Amino acid sequence: MNTCAVRDFKSADRALNEKYKELMSLLSPENQKRLRSEQRGWLKKRDPNCKSEAKLSEGGSMWPLEYYECLKSATTQRTKEIEHWQISR
Repeated sequence: MNTCAVRDFKSADRALNEKYKELMSLLSPENQKRLRSEQRGWLKKRDPNCKSEAKLSEGGSMWPLEYYECLKSATTQRTKEIEHWQISR
């Protein structure tokens, strides 16, 4: 289960990176700067937030599953936000 959770997160992360690169190629330099700043801020928060969410299982066999499921969920949500970012700007 842990291996699958890592695999699923990596797949979601690849999808996010592809969408991000695609969007960046369409934006003006000003909007590229805005998106880059927003993305960096999101990345700084994602991992600590997921570590906090999985804290109760830290050190146990369920920790990787909970942590990587959180990362996948957050990354999938961010991909949706980037898709909306593209539409709304």
